[in-house]
Amino acid sequence: MDQRLEIPEVTDSHWVSLIESCWNSEPKCRPTFKELLEKLKVIQKHYADRRPEENNH
Repeated sequence: MDQRLEIPEVTDSHWVSLIESCWNSEPKCRPTFKELLEKLKVIQKHYADRRPEENNH
């Protein structure tokens, strides 16, 4: 019963990669919690870097 939901095309590639790694059919190939945390930090930094600078004027 290896069914997965479809990932919407508009989903950022960072999220797609994370989701697909968690869906690996081989459990030993899935990321550990520590690896997930590191990937989430990378995603967070990616979005923080894309945020426009706040204008204090």
